[in-house]
Amino acid sequence: MHKLFKTTLALFTLGMLAAGCSSDDDNNSSVDDIMVQLTPGEIQLTTTQKQLVAKGNDFAFRTMQKFNDTKKDGFVFSPMSISFLLGMVADGADGATRAEIINALGATGKNRQILNTFYANIILNAPNVDKDVKLEINDAFFGNTLFPVTLSKAYKTNLQDYFKALVEYCDFSKTQATVKRINEWCEASSHGMINSIGLENNLDATWPNVLLSCTYFSGPWSRAFDERNTQKLYFTKADESRQLIPMMRKTDEVLFMQDSEVKAISMPYGDGNYQMLLAMPASGNIDNLIGSLSGSRFDDIRKNMVTTYADILMPVFSAKTDEFLRPILNDLGINTMFSSDADFSPMYDAANGNTSVDDIKHVAAIEVDEDGTEAAAITSTWRYSSSGEEQPDIRLFHARSPFVYIIYQQSTGAIFFMGKYNGK
Repeated sequence: MHKLFKTTLALFTLGMLAAGCSSDDDNNSSVDDIMVQLTPGEIQLTTTQKQLVAKGNDFAFRTMQKFNDTKKDGFVFSPMSISFLLGMVADGADGATRAEIINALGATGKNRQILNTFYANIILNAPNVDKDVKLEINDAFFGNTLFPVTLSKAYKTNLQDYFKALVEYCDFSKTQATVKRINEWCEASSHGMINSIGLENNLDATWPNVLLSCTYFSGPWSRAFDERNTQKLYFTKADESRQLIPMMRKTDEVLFMQDSEVKAISMPYGDGNYQMLLAMPASGNIDNLIGSLSGSRFDDIRKNMVTTYADILMPVFSAKTDEFLRPILNDLGINTMFSSDADFSPMYDAANGNTSVDDIKHVAAIEVDEDGTEAAAITSTWRYSSSGEEQPDIRLFHARSPFVYIIYQQSTGAIFFMGKYNGK
């Protein structure tokens, strides 16, 4: 079985007016500059872009903690996808609306070109670091032909040049045809995993646009689990209840670390340039572990890992999350985009009243088995007005109680997917 990761985001942003871009000391970067920077196995980042990854990972763990406050039975989400969506929103926003978004992403003081060049670097080069892993990032802007103002030239250029976005117009009064066209794009971009983003009962002729970003990942384990070793064993949930679930098992060479707080392994996909990190509390409980995680703690775990053989026991599992993100984003400091004070003026060429975003929805699903992983995530803004003794040379990592999982790119540490598993 060839397993996949797929992430889809959908954005419905309402905005008008046109504005220019600010400037700072990194304006010499361009899309052309990054097209030939790739070294096999690595994504080449500038010093500023490395900082953006680190801050982006901080955003990922803060978001994970917010999810964990309410999703005690487990969850999955894509921080990279949410970041890309917010990046495109920020490019069409100004004033406090934009400032709150870039502050939450850890990009305070960075202008549009710095951020857009960073996103372009990921879009252009992340698909090429591992010959056995297929990663695609596709973006699209579907505009409403009935909207009385046109997309600003600067914003359209940024979408096409940096985000490689399709720009297409539909008559939103023809709701069924518009929804069908958008769903066709989603299905094609996600290779059939996402066939609807839930517009069927929501889209109407007053919406100015639908903006989407789809990230697709297909990567088998570097060394698959043998299905013959999979058996049903008990998994102990956070509330101490137990479930019989399929557990796969193998002995493999992996990255491993353990300290007083956490026990973790990192298992490779393909040539090893993408990895899944699994982390369990070495003491305390899963909530304490999640509360202690941050971008710097993630870096510390990775830096302290050593290559060793491990006896790995983990569930064959699936999970799904369907969540409105406005409360989480509010807690992370993003408020103005949801209010009457929202400023999306850089997106359009003329003003036409106040507009804002009502909510952002994130839908994600993941499946993990002996061959690899399959996952999907959709983010959208919505307008409503076995046990054994440890051998000296083999570490044990038996995930028979709640754990965190993180999918990341090895050379940069950039996180694409993450979640908590707490049983079925």
